[in-house]
Amino acid sequence: MDFIQYHFCDIIFCMTRLHSVYSSINKSKKKLFLKNTFPKYSLTYTISFFEEESFLKNTVLMVIDIQNAGINNRPANKEQFIENVVQLIDCARSNDVEVIHVRQNNPPGGILETGIPGWEIYHEVAPVGDEIIIDKFKCSAFLNTNLSEELQKRGTENIIMAGMRTELCVDTTCRVAFEYGYNVIIPKGCTSTFDSSLSKGEDMAKYFEDSVWNSRFAEVVPLENILNRIRA
Repeated sequence: MDFIQYHFCDIIFCMTRLHSVYSSINKSKKKLFLKNTFPKYSLTYTISFFEEESFLKNTVLMVIDIQNAGINNRPANKEQFIENVVQLIDCARSNDVEVIHVRQNNPPGGILETGIPGWEIYHEVAPVGDEIIIDKFKCSAFLNTNLSEELQKRGTENIIMAGMRTELCVDTTCRVAFEYGYNVIIPKGCTSTFDSSLSKGEDMAKYFEDSVWNSRFAEVVPLENILNRIRA
């Protein structure tokens, strides 16, 4: 019975994927989508859009909630995390990949209350020029914001995603983007969160990379791979 329930859940997952994504991709990709959604030995979602020649076309980099208050509270691997995201942003800017910044807004009294110093985007990853900022009020960067409109305006198909916190705003935005039919790529080491009574922040980030997102809601790839892919 457990076996049947397990595979029934897999089937429902894949049918949901078909419903939300199949109609959003062009005809030339439909066969590839079906082939990779229902591989020979597994029903796990896998599409190697990352390897396609047209990958950089209609791709954006989304940097989520890297704000002063969060960084000042020292998320896991703070220095390496910031260094990784800075590399990613610099590479995107140098190769005409648009950077979209997402900023959390809390009600008065919150550590990310709109307008206070902690709310500002951390200086090392702050926007430059006309890079846009999406101000959000919940975990999802899509809910009650103009993000969908901005992505549609740009003809976006692929979203490279980085930011904080791994298990909250990044995870929620990743899943919503997936359900809206976007291809999501998350470079390893480019999300972070805090230690808790249940786990270390570093372990939490690794768990989401390896066991939650990869081959389900996103492609999780080594940072160096995505940097090389953008430069190619």
